[in-house]
Amino acid sequence: MKNEKIQLKGVHKLLIKITISSFQSFLLLFIGLLISFAFFHFAFMIPQLNKLSMLLTPEEYNLILTQFGYNDPIPIKFLKYLTNFFSGNWGISYLISDDLPVTEVLRAAIFDTFEIMGLPLLIGLGGFKLGSVLKRKRKKFVDKTLTLFIAIGIAIPLFFLGSMLQYLFSKYTELPASGRYSISFYSSLPDITGLLLFDSVISGNWPLVFDIILHSILPWLILSIVITSLLLKQERTRIENDPFKNSIVSNSFIAGKLFGYLFVFTVIIELMLNLRGFGWYFIASIFQGDLLLINGCILVIVIFFSFTLLLANLVPITMGFIRKRLTKGVQSEVGELNDNYREEARKKINFKLELKSYVISSLKNPYTIIGGCLILILFIASGIYPLLGFYTLEEVILLSFPINPPYSPPSPTHPLGTTAYGFDVLARTLYGTQGTFIFGFIVALVGLGGGSLFGSLAGKFHRYVYNSVIGPMIIFFLFPSFLILILVAILPVINYKAITVLIGILTIPIFARVIANAIRREKNYFEITKSIIKSIPLEIVFAILLYQTLGFIGLSDSQVPQLGETLNWGRGHISAIWATLWPGLFLFIITLSLIFLHEGLEAPASYNRILDSRSSRNHAESEIIIKKSQKDGS
Repeated sequence: MKNEKIQLKGVHKLLIKITISSFQSFLLLFIGLLISFAFFHFAFMIPQLNKLSMLLTPEEYNLILTQFGYNDPIPIKFLKYLTNFFSGNWGISYLISDDLPVTEVLRAAIFDTFEIMGLPLLIGLGGFKLGSVLKRKRKKFVDKTLTLFIAIGIAIPLFFLGSMLQYLFSKYTELPASGRYSISFYSSLPDITGLLLFDSVISGNWPLVFDIILHSILPWLILSIVITSLLLKQERTRIENDPFKNSIVSNSFIAGKLFGYLFVFTVIIELMLNLRGFGWYFIASIFQGDLLLINGCILVIVIFFSFTLLLANLVPITMGFIRKRLTKGVQSEVGELNDNYREEARKKINFKLELKSYVISSLKNPYTIIGGCLILILFIASGIYPLLGFYTLEEVILLSFPINPPYSPPSPTHPLGTTAYGFDVLARTLYGTQGTFIFGFIVALVGLGGGSLFGSLAGKFHRYVYNSVIGPMIIFFLFPSFLILILVAILPVINYKAITVLIGILTIPIFARVIANAIRREKNYFEITKSIIKSIPLEIVFAILLYQTLGFIGLSDSQVPQLGETLNWGRGHISAIWATLWPGLFLFIITLSLIFLHEGLEAPASYNRILDSRSSRNHAESEIIIKKSQKDGS
């Protein structure tokens, strides 16, 4: 009877978690629809006028507004909007795709993106699982190798890696470096399921199959590196933090971050290699002002985000329930170990010795030494250069008109050559480096300021307070930060300072969760501080890469010599590789240095003790299971 009650209680908890997860996903979907409705109906233009003459009488103009429902009351507008959403009537793409329905355009684009991202995601998930296994084995050589791979994979800007590999493919191989397929196959493209590679196999068009695979090698290679690094890093963080329970808030937060990163990867790779998938159409619709297609892209993002969060919660919740059922009878004794092993580890800590040990070990760590030296060198170089009088800031931005020839090779006058418009590459790179340091400092200041306020509140009180503070912040991930920045960056009044502060605000939820988790996990301010400090360089890296990506796609402030923008200027000029190499290399060194600092600031000593204790706990669990099996067998 007791076992039956325990089982019923477990099923009851499972159903509650599934219900909450489903409700959260549908609520986010509804909020996303509200936001997209507001964007669509309160935009500064009426898309239906794109194909009509601008010389309309007031009567004709009002007739158009009435015909398309612009004069209806807002509740009626929203009901019509929901009806059109669920019926698939998302309007017509007036500018990008020659009057095709938005759903038809996006269907083809999503399938292309799925084929581009599918294999790298599978490889990344495989690496994620492998990294989890190897990390738990805790072999020194394996751990160092994984750490170095993750550091390089996360730090290297995707657009820099892609540009360099694209250059190498074009110069030294016969492999295609852009496009989805050769133009000669355009007239014979099959359309059965919408998946081009799969349809080519079904139709038996093997020359096209081979051609598509050759064109896919470069994007698959680039994405496999960065996605695997990202997932490995996430798994290492999860293991170090040692979460015993998969909470809905935690799972949703992690899934939201990963969703945003993958969205950025999609946009960059498709723009860079001219792959006409979802990311390509999204950016093209923004630059050309195809409002209905922009709105359709936003709806797709909302749908995929809601589904991702639902999946990210249902899978671990279900797997956890199954795992508990398989180990029933052991739960109470294991639960006592779970409750006590951290506290026992903490009691053994001498904080003065831990502080001394932490500082010495961090300063001796090769990652700290290398990262700190590289940052110091770049910081000094970018700070001294303006004082040398070669070029002022005004002479390396678009407001000036240099007389140097564009894309000229390195020379005594221009040690790293020139880039577009004849700007000196060294000057723009060093000014861009200086701006990147300033940007990182401001973002950290804003993110930590807001994060400390919300994180302290969420961490010090009951878990209900934690959920009520951190939970609503998931809305920040409903639209990826990159999407928000793009939509804001196209406004004419936005400048470098506004974008910097906005990115700082977008990092507040991340810092808030880091601080709240550190407070709930640790019982000493020293340990909490170590946990927070270790996370700062990593979050600054992601903020820097996000900001530089804006410059790479052409949404930068013309008064700021941004490294991403400088790299993009040289990307299409294979013969002038210096115009791409140096700004990308400097940006890579900055981010890699910060990642090295992150890794060099070793996990707090309590983490190491907790991991050691976890090994003891796992051993104890095994002994319990063995004893119970022996008892049952007897």
